[in-house]
Amino acid sequence: MTYPPTSSTNHPASGPAPGSAPAREPAPGGPVRTPAPGTDLGADLGAALTFALRGLQRNVVAYLVPGVVYLVLILGVCVVATVAMFAVIFSRLPYAEAEPELLDMMLGMAAFYGVLLLLLPVSLLWQSGSAHAAEVIREGGRPRIGQVFAGPVRIMLTVLLVAVITTVGIFLLYVPGLIASVVLIYAVPAAARGAGPVEAVKQSVALARANLATTIVAVLVISLIATVAAFVLPALIALAPFLMLFDLALFERLNGRELPDPARA
Repeated sequence: MTYPPTSSTNHPASGPAPGSAPAREPAPGGPVRTPAPGTDLGADLGAALTFALRGLQRNVVAYLVPGVVYLVLILGVCVVATVAMFAVIFSRLPYAEAEPELLDMMLGMAAFYGVLLLLLPVSLLWQSGSAHAAEVIREGGRPRIGQVFAGPVRIMLTVLLVAVITTVGIFLLYVPGLIASVVLIYAVPAAARGAGPVEAVKQSVALARANLATTIVAVLVISLIATVAAFVLPALIALAPFLMLFDLALFERLNGRELPDPARA
């Protein structure tokens, strides 16, 4: 049996003709997918920073008034502490030209840090208020000035507990305090979400251990922001609210929850 000859016209070449331009790849279609919360370090940090910036920008008045009040109180306490230190040192000098002795210096420093203890209630009020306001923003609301001034008692107690644990750790050769500052970063956001002080600490430790790399980078980011803000006095007004918004937003992302767009005026 014979077969008809195969013609080249029945099977055209699949490639482009010689000398012709190569075919373009089709543009990818569909929406660009972003990583799910808690699965990508860059996406989580970026989302947290965006939420913090927008939350602060859209509630400037609510944050500005308490920020100015608390910053003035902090500066006032620092001035009083400095005056008290020099007053104690020079009040013990028998003559104006005499140099202070070691005991005089120690008493002066004791007076300085004793007055600085007045900053503790200021810090408790400001941090708890900032955390409470951040939770209001996360829920889709807009915080009032009074809500920024002070938060619920459970948040204050959580702030105090974290401060005590970190301070004790610092006195224990510093390294334990550094570890505590990392693993307890999510305690206040957990309290803002409704957890009690002890439960908030437990949640923070568990979340930090499960997301150690992201948590360490977040602590470094927070330290960098705080260092820069320390050289710009007006920036200190927004420092506590911004860091609390960032902290709460990262807490949400690492728990697998999407962040809302902060409400506009």
